[in-house]
Order: sequence, then C-alpha cells, then structure tokens
Amino acid sequence: VSQSRYLHRTLTWTDTSLTTTIPISGTETGDDCSATTGWTASGTNTLSVNSTTYKSDAGTNGALNLIKSDTTSATISASKTTTSLNGTSKDFLIWVYIKDATAYAKLKTSGTAIEIRFGSDNSNYYYYTAAYTTLATGWNFIKLTITSGWTGTTGTPTITALDYTYIAFITNNSSDTFAAGD
Repeated sequence: VSQSRYLHRTLTWTDTSLTTTIPISGTETGDDCSATTGWTASGTNTLSVNSTTYKSDAGTNGALNLIKSDTTSATISASKTTTSLNGTSKDFLIWVYIKDATAYAKLKTSGTAIEIRFGSDNSNYYYYTAAYTTLATGWNFIKLTITSGWTGTTGTPTITALDYTYIAFITNNSSDTFAAGD
C-alpha cells in the first residue's frame, strides 16, 4: 500500500489510472510523500519510497510504501509533522494505492479499512475513515473539503495551522503483512 498526497484538478473516486495527468498550479503541498524523512511508522513496521508506482506533480519521484511486518497489531500507520498550511476554503487530497486483489483482501472487510487524519497535532485533527467496500485495487482518490466531508473531529484543529498528517491501514488479522509496493 502506498500514498501520494498533493493538490490537483478534480478527479473521481473511480479514476484509478496510472496515466491520468495531474496538473499542479496555485496549490500548497503539506508533503508530497516522495521521501520517508520525518515520517514515523507504527510498531516495528517500516516505510520506503516507491519510485516505480506513484502519482506525482512535476519534480517529485515517488510515493510512500507502508510495509507491515508487525504481526502484533492489525493496524499499520505512518504520521508526520508536515509543512503548516492554512486550510481555509481548501480541500485535502490524497491518492492511496492498493496493488492487487491479494493486498486488497488483507484490508479489514467490516468497519474501517483506512483512516486518515489531518490537523494541528495528534490531539487536534479531522479524521476520515474509509470502509473496505469504498476502496478498489489500483489508485483510490480521496478528496475532502477541510470543513466538511470528514467522518469527524478530535479536539479542536486550528484551520490556519494544519501540520499533522496520519494514515493507517487496518487489516483483517494481526498476522497480515504488506510488502513494499502492496
């Protein structure tokens, strides 16, 4: 499983093509997810850069791989304090890649399969949960308006100082693992 996060033109959830062009202009990027620097993985899990399969704006070459080797938890997550952004009247956009049916089948089939958090810190954030049935193999495009579209809010995020990003993948079993690129 991989992630690439940045702002770009309007696309739909079903646009999973690797060849869709992504013009970037007049946007702000908190993190383009093309390096592991500053990102922290949960447990004994690790992160790497996928320089083969990624969505990108000009100048970046990769996406984060979340590698799940920890078999004591069904969740793998990565978090980072990113560039502070003013989210007033803006959207949060992220691409999430699920390699194939084998990787997809490991995601939790009931309840939350993916959780995304974006906010001021790890106590004050907006969060979004995606169910297994809303995801597909290939690229999944998620677009959320900062003030709406989220599943909920924890604490009181400061909309003018958003610099905390977190993503988690939840598997069916603690023993499920993800290799680089899954």
